[in-house]
Amino acid sequence: MTTARRPTAPPSRPRRIARVIVVAPDPARGHALALRMRHQGYRPAIARDAVAAVAEARLGAPDLVVIDPPDNEPSGRDTARALHAAAPAAALFVIAGDPRSPGRMRAVRVSPPSVPDPVTAPPRPVAHVRDDRVQVGDLEIGRDAGDAAMSGVDLGLTALEFRLLWTLARATDRGLDRGAIHMAVWGRSLQQGSRVVDVLVRRLRRKVDEGDGAFTYVQTVPGIGYRLQAIPRAICA
Repeated sequence: MTTARRPTAPPSRPRRIARVIVVAPDPARGHALALRMRHQGYRPAIARDAVAAVAEARLGAPDLVVIDPPDNEPSGRDTARALHAAAPAAALFVIAGDPRSPGRMRAVRVSPPSVPDPVTAPPRPVAHVRDDRVQVGDLEIGRDAGDAAMSGVDLGLTALEFRLLWTLARATDRGLDRGAIHMAVWGRSLQQGSRVVDVLVRRLRRKVDEGDGAFTYVQTVPGIGYRLQAIPRAICA
């Protein structure tokens, strides 16, 4: 007597894991983002800048690109454009906030960026400066009252944050080095190796730049320091 053999089920195909490229100039932020993506079931690779990210994309096309913009490119536009050219099928996201603080982080999906028409591109607002008040874009700063408002809404700055903002505003689009900023805000010379200016700048940016306004304001000047300049957000959801 023979027994019928059970048909063997075809081997199941392994589930494909979506590939993600995380572009982050700060290694700590990059690893924090990659860890969050891995926990969500993605296969992340980390790149420090657009050049490294494009090289990574050529090794294997990503399904998703997450961009943590550097200080000197707060919109992430140029990085997004380069990645779209290298991996046109990938979904592009730009991070706002701190990936190490989930409550402060949000990812904004962006459309494939294109080069703006120089005729129709929105101009950068010029700061209107008086002795006691500076207005640029939607930001208004009053020295006598010691306050700053965005579209009429008070920003709730601390005394140090306000002094930093007023110092940058009075420079009227010029870049100030960290030593000059420290002297104006704290009234003494900056000690070598101190990062207090950068820490204060990050605190100010959380209140001035990380909202839903039409502009970013506190810009990094590579090799110099910082300046206050209203720059339209170049990438929109």
